[in-house]
Amino acid sequence: MRIHLWTCLLYTDSLHSVIFIILTSFIYIKSGSIIEESFISVEPLGYQLITKYVLGQKSEFIPYERVQNMFINEVIFKQKIIYILTILAKESNGEILIPLFTGCKPRLKCLEFIYKAFSQNVD
Repeated sequence: MRIHLWTCLLYTDSLHSVIFIILTSFIYIKSGSIIEESFISVEPLGYQLITKYVLGQKSEFIPYERVQNMFINEVIFKQKIIYILTILAKESNGEILIPLFTGCKPRLKCLEFIYKAFSQNVD
């Protein structure tokens, strides 16, 4: 009887561990999921990028003086070709590429519309 009770306790303990690992993995994966992305032109200062995640948000401001170029970039992502609107910005130690809308991955026609609306502010 003791052996049977011991194996039953081991089984439930390992089952709890498996459930805990699965739930922890699910929360970790979902916490990095992007809910909303916005790109705002703040005249005459610069661009405001806001990315909202399940657990918080990230905001970045890029002054117009730092923006060198804006272009639509072709990228291979998970064995598919997608298009990403990208900003080339000046940094103190060189240049940096800032990809936009990486979470929602809009179609090319939508990116072209956004590009035409916002690229007029790029020198």
